[in-house]
Formats: sequence, structure tokens, C-alpha cells
Amino acid sequence: MTTDRSSTFGSRWPLALAGALLLVFCAGQLLRPLTDRTEARYAEIAREMLASGNWLIPTLDQVPHLSKPPLTTWLMAGSMALFGPNEVASRVPGFLAFLGTIALVARLASLLGQPRYAPWAAFLYGLSLAPLIGSFYPSTDTLLAFFETAAATAYVMHEVGFPRARWWFFIALGAAFLTKGPPGLLVPAAVIVGDRLLRRNKVPSGSRLLTWLPGWLCFIALGTGWYIAVALLRPDTMSYWLKDEVVGRIFTAHHGRNQSPLIYPVTLILGTFPWWFLYWGAFRNRVRTWPEGWTPMLLSWVLLPLIVFVFSKSRLPAYLLPVFPALALMVALESPRQWSQEPRRWFGLRPAFVIGYTAFLAVLSMASIPLSQRSSWKHDGEDLRAKLSGQDYELLLMSPGDASSLEFYLSPKRVKIIPSGTDIDASHSTAEEPHLIFAHQIKPPAGKTFRTPIFLDFKNHCTLWMSPGPSKAAG
Repeated sequence: MTTDRSSTFGSRWPLALAGALLLVFCAGQLLRPLTDRTEARYAEIAREMLASGNWLIPTLDQVPHLSKPPLTTWLMAGSMALFGPNEVASRVPGFLAFLGTIALVARLASLLGQPRYAPWAAFLYGLSLAPLIGSFYPSTDTLLAFFETAAATAYVMHEVGFPRARWWFFIALGAAFLTKGPPGLLVPAAVIVGDRLLRRNKVPSGSRLLTWLPGWLCFIALGTGWYIAVALLRPDTMSYWLKDEVVGRIFTAHHGRNQSPLIYPVTLILGTFPWWFLYWGAFRNRVRTWPEGWTPMLLSWVLLPLIVFVFSKSRLPAYLLPVFPALALMVALESPRQWSQEPRRWFGLRPAFVIGYTAFLAVLSMASIPLSQRSSWKHDGEDLRAKLSGQDYELLLMSPGDASSLEFYLSPKRVKIIPSGTDIDASHSTAEEPHLIFAHQIKPPAGKTFRTPIFLDFKNHCTLWMSPGPSKAAG
């Protein structure tokens, strides 16, 4: 009996250690301070939505911010309503979406291959570096990966004999469109093109999908309802979406994201770590059997979005997150059979390999905390908010968005945008508005007396002067 227990312990302790290291990684990423600009910007938009109660028009610096549809912001604001306005709450929706995508990858592996492939595919995707790290960044891309993978899963289910799955296809399609607009249609379109146009001997399903009217009505209601409501309230918004957010991002460098196209191969190489040794054989076999089975769909899922992103003028590494489920599936379905059949034995991998990788993730997560603090206003914002507790104050910003983490952690009731190097309007009275925080390069009003300011310099990112006065809180 003792031998059996020691044997069981000896086989399970590597799994327990790897699990503990993954928990360290997740804890570090959840508690890591929000950094400028993307992370804190999305979190601040959600905080302002929750504070104002306006769930229709997202705002940043209390100015309408309509560059992205609001589903991500809604989910983050709902999380903040449950857990409070903090960095953990801002990251919960993305992390849950990541876990959901793992489940969808497992389901797809069962549909495309056999059920035995499901744990292996989930294992590959869940421990790939890009999806794992990306799940803790508050933005649209991890949620988009979830909804697009859900649409792909529903499509495959429909094609293999589950006609009711077409409802889920259009629901997921609408949610993807409400997450990021037209880019939300890219992966579903690539999946359909690969399966219906490039696949040899395609057997049509027994029910309609692309010509099914109730599904498209569902997509219109769910995916475009918010756009229609905002366009009715603000007629100029439609022109902004088409010219600035669609044409501007694809054909111009107006948004300042015109990185080299080489950013995408680098993202694919780093993002598939540590499974590099598996990818060469998988792609070689997939290209060899190009027109057969589900291979065209998986290759199209990867290559068509990649081609669009390469030729687009707006390029960011996170845009590729929705293609990683297809990469994991290609590898999982081409791996040696014993790897897919031995989930309790590390899928044929050496335990030392998995423990070493999870230890690397834990160290990386802990190291990211002080690095994030260098580009975050977390401590300064929380200190200022504590000093101003119970007082009324206004935040004046020279360059909106550049100090979003300060706004998030300071949580001002009012935000005012001041052009760089200009005078504050003379109508600003310290008697009426006694608590002002002046941002870098803003000229204080001439002839007005301020109390001794609290000087704050943050790595040359921004310089603030705070001039406190008597509190308005007292009756």
C-alpha cells in the first residue's frame, strides 16, 4: 500500500508543480499594473462607462470614443461592477474568453479528427506563448479570438450534421462584429472560403447556412444594432467609421501603427513558443495533403487573415491572436498518435520540459510586474487619490490617452483636455474649482495665486502640479 501511494505521488508531483507555477504566472499577470496606452485606455473607458451609467456611448476623457464597438467595454464595465474598478476586474473578461477558446479548440479537434485529439489540442493552444500572455491584456483581440473561433466551431458543427449550430454561427458572428467591427468577419470568411472553395470533394450539408434569412436577421440585430442606434443619435459617426476606421486603417498610416510587415512572422515565431519543434512537420504534411479534408479550411484560417494584415497599413502583433487556434489544431491533428493518446502522461513529453516551461512563465510574469510599474501611474495615481479623498478635483490633460493609467487610478470626476502650450481660460477660478491638477507644458493662468504645489515627475512621461485648496465636502 505504501508503495502504491509513493508511486502515485511520484507520478503526480510534476503535474502539481507545473500547475502551481501556472498559478504564479496567472496571479502575476492579473495583479500587474495597467500600462499606458492600450491596457489603461480600455480600462479607463470601462471605468468611465460604469461611473457615468452611459452604456450606449463609450467615452475617454469624458469625450465620446467610438473607434471600437462597445462589447469589450461592456464586459469590462460589468466585471468592474462586480469586482470594483481595478486591474483584476479589467482583465477578467479576456481571461475567461481565453479559457473559452481553449474549450472551443478542444471541441474543434474532436470534430475535425477524433475525440482523443481534444486534450492535446487544448494543451497546445493553452500553453502557446501569444494566446497565454495576450489573455491578460485588456483589449478587443482575445475576445475577438474567442468569438471568431466560436463561429468557426459552429460552422464545422453545421457542416458535419448539426443543423441547429447555424444559430450559434450567426450569434458568434454578430458578437465578433460587435467586438471589433469588420475585422470580426475575417476568420469566419476565411474558414468558409477554405472549406467551400478550396476543398476537394466537398460534401454539402443538409441545411442552408449562407442563404438562411433568420440567421442574417439575427446577425443584423446583434452585430449592427449598436451601430444603427449611435448613427441615429450622431449622424456624423457613420462617415467617421467608414473614412477613419475602415479606409484610414487599411490604406493610410494615420493611426500611427504602420510597423514593418515583419512584425507578423516575428509574432508567429515567438507566439508559438515552445512548440517550434512540432510546426515544421505539421505544415509539411498539411501542404502535401492540401486539398483533402479540413486542411484547406485550417490553412485558409491562417493565411487569408495574415495576407490582409500584411497589406493593411495598420499593423499590431495582437491582430494575429485569432489565427493561433488554427495553428494549434494543425499541429495537434498531425502530431504522433501517442502524444494525443496520453494526456495523463504529459502527451509523451518529458515532465522536465513542461515544468521548465511553466517555471519560465512564472519568472516572466514576476519580472513583468516591476517593468509594468515603469510605464504605469498606479502608485502615483492611488497616492494622489488618497491625498484628495473627500475633495473635489479636476484633471487637465494636454495629450489625452497618454496618461490613461493616471486617469484610471486617480478616478477623477471631471477631465478637461487642454491644448499643448496654451493658457487655461481665465474663467477658471480657484474659488470655484479649488483642486486642479495641471499637466506638463500647460501654462497656469497669469496673476493667480496657488498654494505650494506637489511636484511629481514620472520618467519624463508627464509632469504634474497639484494645487490643493479647502475641501468642498464639508457642509
